[in-house]
Amino acid sequence: MKNIIFLILVLIFLSSCSVKENIGDSKFEETSGDYYIRYESGILNYKATIEKPTPCYKIKKDEKVMESYPVQVAVDLTLQSSDEICIQVISEEIVEGAVNTGQKPGSFIIRLDGEVVYFTNLK
Repeated sequence: MKNIIFLILVLIFLSSCSVKENIGDSKFEETSGDYYIRYESGILNYKATIEKPTPCYKIKKDEKVMESYPVQVAVDLTLQSSDEICIQVISEEIVEGAVNTGQKPGSFIIRLDGEVVYFTNLK
């Protein structure tokens, strides 16, 4: 009985970590931890909370729409250090953007310094 209750609690926890809403071919919305995406009417909006080693680091953003079928969207983020002297405190920065895809993408990926930190299929 204890095992069943434990399994139910684990399932509830896991299902609350990622909320995905797919409304036909015209809309899509997902929230997962530090990442949020929303697609509607040809525009893919995203927001990501990224940890930086120090507040002096800058985040460079490169958005790519790969023209395949279905369209694939990738956001490459790169942490760039600064020549400034900075206190060694981990900080967070919100990176957001809107990408005109024209049609609902098949997938969306965020990479931080070449490493995949977020991926979802929109189909």
